[in-house]
Amino acid sequence: MIPKFGVERFEDVICFYGNINAETAGQFFDLVKKDDISIIVMKSGGGDVRYAMDIGDYMVAKQVGLVIDKQCLSSCGNYIFVAAAFKFVLPDSYVCWHGGPGGSEFLGPEATAEQRQAQDAIVARSNTFLDRLHVSRDLFNAWPESWTEEQKAQVATRFWCYGKTKLETRYGVTRILYYENEDNE
Repeated sequence: MIPKFGVERFEDVICFYGNINAETAGQFFDLVKKDDISIIVMKSGGGDVRYAMDIGDYMVAKQVGLVIDKQCLSSCGNYIFVAAAFKFVLPDSYVCWHGGPGGSEFLGPEATAEQRQAQDAIVARSNTFLDRLHVSRDLFNAWPESWTEEQKAQVATRFWCYGKTKLETRYGVTRILYYENEDNE
């Protein structure tokens, strides 16, 4: 039975249903310690970019495939989707973005030097992650061409989706075996 929320293992498949955070990433890594997995079935609204990159690094190293069930948003798309050895997006499911991690310039004036340094380190790690996969950084930051200025001003609360063709040809996201969404931004 697929979990409504949480991380469970079935043979060499992990089902990951929920947000990406310290707890769910810990569950994931506890389950993969025993031996390798071949596929992750995922439904996630996103979460902490650090843990998403950790899972993405594992996927790249072990050549793990990904099946999206309903949604893969934000850091799920940014790091887990792009890292998968192959991607299969089930019918009536989608992968969406709403930007990448911002640097220390986006932190308020009350941010400490340590917080600014930590935020810049996340951005550097994100850039290295994408560069290693040959994925364009524009994937995070190029909102749909059809958006109005008002929509662009609301980018922090809006998501956009790209279809298979645009993901492969414009942004370098490869090995998408199935995705119904054909570039209807």
